[in-house]
Amino acid sequence: MHHQVEKICRYKACLGCGLCVDEKSKQKMELYTDGYYHPSEKALIDPDFKKFCPGFGIYQKHKKKTEQEILYGPIVSPVVCGHATNKTINYQASSGGIITALCIHLLKNSLVDGILQVRQSHKDPTRTEPHLSSTIEDVLECMGSRYAPCSLFEHLREYLSTGKRLAVVGKPCDIAALKQYMAVYPEKTCNILYTFSMMCMGLPSHKATLEMTEYLGVDPQTIRNIRYRGFGWPGKAVVESQDGTKKECTYIQSWGAILGRDTLFRCKLCPNGFGEFADISCGDAWYCKNGNPSFNNDEAGRSFIFIRSDKGKELVEQAIADGAIVVEPYDMKEMPFIQKSQYQRKVNIPIRYVLYKILVNPQFRLKGFRLIHLCKIAGVRSLIKDGRGFIGRWWRGYKGHKKC
Repeated sequence: MHHQVEKICRYKACLGCGLCVDEKSKQKMELYTDGYYHPSEKALIDPDFKKFCPGFGIYQKHKKKTEQEILYGPIVSPVVCGHATNKTINYQASSGGIITALCIHLLKNSLVDGILQVRQSHKDPTRTEPHLSSTIEDVLECMGSRYAPCSLFEHLREYLSTGKRLAVVGKPCDIAALKQYMAVYPEKTCNILYTFSMMCMGLPSHKATLEMTEYLGVDPQTIRNIRYRGFGWPGKAVVESQDGTKKECTYIQSWGAILGRDTLFRCKLCPNGFGEFADISCGDAWYCKNGNPSFNNDEAGRSFIFIRSDKGKELVEQAIADGAIVVEPYDMKEMPFIQKSQYQRKVNIPIRYVLYKILVNPQFRLKGFRLIHLCKIAGVRSLIKDGRGFIGRWWRGYKGHKKC
């Protein structure tokens, strides 16, 4: 493995996106014993990969002028919340089906030729694989959250070589890496027309999925299908065996007790949980009850819609006019309560960033995130408390880490 890539893996900062692997490489990404995808030992690495690898840094070029942009990323239109008008999509998707509805709208109106997204692996249901969707059926197969690692861009250069117009759906870190890659190689990537992202609190390892199946008492060798969410809001995690038997657990049990407790260390200092590099990003717009989010399976799903570019705004307006989605105004004052973990991580990023550079990776860089202003929003007490917690997580989780 390239020594710089090995270093990023050792720092628990390789997100496994696959962008760094050179197009001439025959061996690409592998699932390692740490439960994440990293470049193969013999993979050829792009000589400029440090310019776009989010393990080395994230660079926000958009000038953030308002406090709302400093907290949540670029916004070109008021934040709204909404859902897909198709009741089946709304019910089966993780949180209202906005991204699914927009992807279908793109294909139906021939605005793109394909959509790069992820789906359950056809070979091993416990794994997740990239897929280039070209039909509505493809998009529906990819619908729903996948709380598992995937090398989304492992075959990106092959897709780009076809000349097809593409949209990309990925985690915030995937889209941040892609935008930095597009800045390095504008000619190669000019046919990537739209990017979508969901909110993210961290990338669970493959081992976390296996732990969830063990918790449900299902042998991984007998699994036919895994659903992390959906069929309700937030929906239950469901593991289906080949004989049709289904075992399930709540969102609090799956994400709160298992998946969310085994995320990549690098995710703990992500300034991009709200997906601020995408044209459009979405996340659960939980209903706020008594100052807390309400996780009610009987509620119809709905998502925030952060519109971050002019073409994103145009797309949302078209989808509304065509009846694919419906939206309503949203009171952003509720955001710190119903997305408390996201909000707290964002405002406390400065102290985590400083500690991470001291304790782990002095090369890591964050630029354009207005860290001083975030300190003012957080306050000294919050920064100190969060810093102590970050050191504790580093001590428990990072110090004993072995090389991939």
